[in-house]
Amino acid sequence: MAAPMIVDQMVYMTYPDKTAAITECWKNPVGTCAVPAQVNGYTVTKILGGAFASKNQLEEIILPDTLQYVGARAFQDCQYLHSVVAYKDTIFIQEDAFANCQALKTVNANQIILKGRGNFKNCQQLQHLAATFLLDVPPDAFQNCERLTSLTFQHSTILRHETSFQGCNSLIEMRFLGDGGFSDSLIPIMQNITIACPENSVLAGLAYEGFQIKII
Repeated sequence: MAAPMIVDQMVYMTYPDKTAAITECWKNPVGTCAVPAQVNGYTVTKILGGAFASKNQLEEIILPDTLQYVGARAFQDCQYLHSVVAYKDTIFIQEDAFANCQALKTVNANQIILKGRGNFKNCQQLQHLAATFLLDVPPDAFQNCERLTSLTFQHSTILRHETSFQGCNSLIEMRFLGDGGFSDSLIPIMQNITIACPENSVLAGLAYEGFQIKII
């Protein structure tokens, strides 16, 4: 059975496989907070829902290479959070995890899988997203990210939801590292940006339909 553990004013749920998940942060972290990879012999693999929500002195969060899951609303409404660094090869980010982090400017990660919806909604300062995205982009994922200029997608990503990018008025490029596509509802958005893709991809053929294509 899972059991709670409190270390340095953080509440962890521990599991028989010697992993742990942060469920709550009792302190109000100031400046940079580095999530530990290990605590009392347990490997920290998850941050559960709402654990750091509304921590308004938190400016930077560093996630170790053991951390593979950020739960729903985990950092929602952290008004001064400006940087996220994640070292895990692939990390799952759940619904509204960073919603309303209005100062968030940079996210540095390897590969991100978004789940739910509204993952980075209303991150109005978000400019630099150094990560590739796997699978689909959920509804409202980047809604009102007014300064976001580009996104990169891995494998066979199919974009389906026009609200994913609603209000992304600075978006000028989407990069598809493998084959990919998008639904008809996204045509107005895709016609106004550059689509970067491999020469042998299906997307490259859209050049003949008036889309702006850049071969990579």
